[in-house]
Amino acid sequence: MHRFQDAEVDSDHDLIISQFDALCGEVCWSPENRPAAVELLRKLEYYSSGHFQREEALMAAQGYEDLAEHRQAHETMRQEFDRLLGPLMRETLTLKADLRLLRDMFLCHIVTWDEAYGEWLALRRPWTGARPAAERPALLPVPARITVDHRLGITVLCPEGRITLGDGDEELGEAVRTQLAAGARKILLDFSHVSYLDSSGVGELVGCYTSVRNQGGDLKICGVNTRVFNIMKLTSLHAVFDVRDTEDEALAAF
Repeated sequence: MHRFQDAEVDSDHDLIISQFDALCGEVCWSPENRPAAVELLRKLEYYSSGHFQREEALMAAQGYEDLAEHRQAHETMRQEFDRLLGPLMRETLTLKADLRLLRDMFLCHIVTWDEAYGEWLALRRPWTGARPAAERPALLPVPARITVDHRLGITVLCPEGRITLGDGDEELGEAVRTQLAAGARKILLDFSHVSYLDSSGVGELVGCYTSVRNQGGDLKICGVNTRVFNIMKLTSLHAVFDVRDTEDEALAAF
């Protein structure tokens, strides 16, 4: 798994994912093995924190423009470690699902945030000198904007652009909640114009799904491009959502 364009950091990725897999294994979940699970999570938290610092130092040295946003994505995962460690130590965490979600968040971070940096660095390295920001190629499109339509009694939300931390993730959740408050119970997310989804976007999709299901509704997705679908596969969302190729196919499935 080489996404960051730095051998040490990419080696870290493989090690951290293997540690997550060990932590999510059955052996950690018998009562006698809980202390070992706590210790493993502590080591994973410590190692990941050092890994994040190495990434941020490399990005700072290269003058990466999106360092602040990348650092905030790291902070989100640090907060998830803290959220899980306390309950595990108090023996109140009994489900592996939370740890699996954290693993998937980390994996999604690699293939979105880290890959974006790797692409930026690959484009920058051949240059003889740093170009003005206005001349640098834009790796990512503009943040998401969402339009709303109603067809055959179904509410269709059409985001456009990227759904990432601070750029479209909250907008998507707010749009879904607004439609639920207005009485909508059949909601289709048309991702035909969504080009990019990061770990925050994945979390917001899960929140949307939960909100709709809690209201007795149905949520489907259509028009997902290959890159976004691969991220959904990494986080197992493709098995949770009803994903259709086209809008017509999705509308007929309600």
